[in-house]
This record gives sequence, C-alpha cells and structure tokens, in this order.
Amino acid sequence: MKTNTVKATVIKSGITPSLQKIQKESLQIEESSLQLDGIQEPPYNYDQLTDVYTFNGYHNKCINLKAIITAGLGYEIHGIDENQNEDEEYKKLKSFLDNHSSYTGQTIIETMINFQTDFEIFGMAYFELARNNKKELAEIYHIPGKEARIVYKDKEVTLAQVVNNERVFFSRFGEMKEGMNEFVMMKNYNPKSRFYGMPEYIGTLGSLILDRNATEYNINKFGNNAIPETIITLRGGSFGKGTKTQIKDFFTNNLKGIRNAGRSLILEAEDESAVIDVKPIAPEMKDASFRNLRLDARDEIIAAHGIPKMLLGIAEEGSLSDTSKGKSQLKIFQDCVIEPRQNRLEFLLNSLIIKQGLRINNWIIKLNKLYVDDPKGDAAFYESMSRIGALTNNEIREDLGYPPM
Repeated sequence: MKTNTVKATVIKSGITPSLQKIQKESLQIEESSLQLDGIQEPPYNYDQLTDVYTFNGYHNKCINLKAIITAGLGYEIHGIDENQNEDEEYKKLKSFLDNHSSYTGQTIIETMINFQTDFEIFGMAYFELARNNKKELAEIYHIPGKEARIVYKDKEVTLAQVVNNERVFFSRFGEMKEGMNEFVMMKNYNPKSRFYGMPEYIGTLGSLILDRNATEYNINKFGNNAIPETIITLRGGSFGKGTKTQIKDFFTNNLKGIRNAGRSLILEAEDESAVIDVKPIAPEMKDASFRNLRLDARDEIIAAHGIPKMLLGIAEEGSLSDTSKGKSQLKIFQDCVIEPRQNRLEFLLNSLIIKQGLRINNWIIKLNKLYVDDPKGDAAFYESMSRIGALTNNEIREDLGYPPM
C-alpha cells in the first residue's frame, strides 16, 4: 500500500509554527486471494453473459445501440484554447489516431465501439497500450472482455488475458514493466465484487433466460410435433393385422416437423359392426401462447438499458403524433445514459492515453453526441423569443454553441 506524506502547519501558544509530517493511508481491510497466480474469477459466468448477448434480439440491439451512440458517432480534435492553431502536438495526435488501422486492421472508432460493447456486456472493458523502444506510447488495442481476468497478488491489481491454457499478463498503466504491455480499464461499481464491474442489465438476467426458454419451447414444439391432432378408433371390433406396426411407423415418420402438423392417425378394424370414434387429443394451440410473457420480458430488458422504444423501432400508442414526447425521451437518454459514458471514455482517452501516454497537453478528443434537436422547431422557438425580446441574437448564438457576433 502506498503512503502519501503531506505537510501541515501546527500552531501552539507561544511556539513558533513548525512543520509536522502526517502519514495518510486507507485503513480498509485488504481483500485476500487464494486463486492460482492471483487470478480472480468474475462473479458472473462470462460465457453465459456472452450467450445472452447473442440470443435475445432486443438485448443485443440495446447493447449495440449504446456502444455505437457512445463511441461510434465520430470525434473531433479540440484545442484546450479555442484559438489554438494546429501545431506539432496536433499533428502527433492526428497521426496516432490515423495510424491505428495500420496495425489493428480497423479504425480507432471501431476499436472504441468494441471496447464500449464489452463495457455494456460485462460491466467493464480494457485497452492494451504498447510502447516503442523509446518508452513512448505507440499503439493501442482492445482486449476482449471475455478473456480478461483481474489479477490480485502481493496487494497489487494487474490484468491477465486467459485463452485456453495460455496467459499473458499486463502491468498497470504507467508502470512499464519489462516484457509487459500496460492496460487501462473502465468499469461500473459492483457491490458484489471489488475487482469486477456489474452490467446494468444484470437484474433482468432471469427475464432474458425465461424469454429464451419460451422461444426454444415453441421451436421444439414446431420441430417435434409428435402428438397427432386426432385419433380415429373403432369400438366393438378388433384391430387388423399390422396395426401396431402402422401406429409405430406413423409416429416415427409422419408427425415430426412443421409440414406434418395436423395429420391424423387412422386405426382400422375388420369387424363391420364396430363403431367409429373420432377423438381430438392434441392440446389446444393458442396463437402466441407466450406473447404476454415475452412482451413483459422485452419491456423489462429495454427499461434496464434505458433506451427509448422509438430507437428500437417499437411504436407506442400515441407516440407517432407526439413528437415533443419523443424528443424529450431522446434528450433524457442522451443526458442520463450516453453523456456519462462519453465523459468516462473521454477521460480515459484524454487524461490517460493522450496526456500521460502521448504527452500531449494542448489537444483533446471530443466524442460526437447524438443529435436530438428539431431544427425546424428550434428555429420557430428562437424566432419567437427574438421577436418578443426574450432573447438577443447573441444569446441565441451562445445557446446554439456559436460565438457572439
């Protein structure tokens, strides 16, 4: 545990002020580890979280949307000073960003989307940072979250990538240990784990699994329709020769699959006095028998992600004509869901990677935001405000982000 030393001035009556050292450190209990090599197991099954991401359409769409809107709308390079002219630092940063695809095969935006997707799935995400022979930051990679494991050993937190039986270890950013690249991470607070983040949707995991079970139930029902719609029997007679074989063959060859649904089994008897009895035995098929269950699960999943239904193509009653309601929902989504994510990602990029890693102090990256305003509506609003004298032209320009005239 590191110890910070600060100086404090102590004043006593009749005594000249003196400098006294005060030792400051956390008194919290250190979390112990009994894992091999200090590798900590996540509190959630990462294979299950990955499977859930792939087998629920709305959950998948919510995660992708949040990742793309957070990191995939592009970026701009801004100077710390508004009047900052392009200089050597600007060229260095632009070259670093533009050169990303030469060693990763994808743009820096795609790498950030992958990073943000992991954050949405696992509640945490990682970048790998590689330096050149001059100890300067040269390359940045995304570490797949499914393979990343926190290492806690000798009271130090580091990272390992575990693939089958192979392991690669990373040091914390700034340590530059021999033979190791560094890592930075972003994670949600998790009251269940000191080491791993908590996905926002974790409370709906039961609904996700229930929805999947309902889907598989219907798939299996269609694929294995082994119950005939009706059985036609004869009372007062006897079965003809080979009837048992006929029944067995029918169930084996003529019922499975969607195309065979609705077929009937006929049992013959030789006695002419026998009475024919037609009896329906298939359970009543109700259209969309799991519809309400799946709708409830869908709404719970979407609510956990905080995404307006209109972004998922779900029309709500009355929403098509209420544009102000839709704009309000998008505004809340941008302010309460996307902007905090962009702020965290920008901090990671600007304060750690750009400032400390590249040693660039005068330029930062600003992620583009989701545009939720209505240009025509805004124009009418500002025109009316200007006409009645509520806002001046310069106040309107300031509100729109333009410099005064």
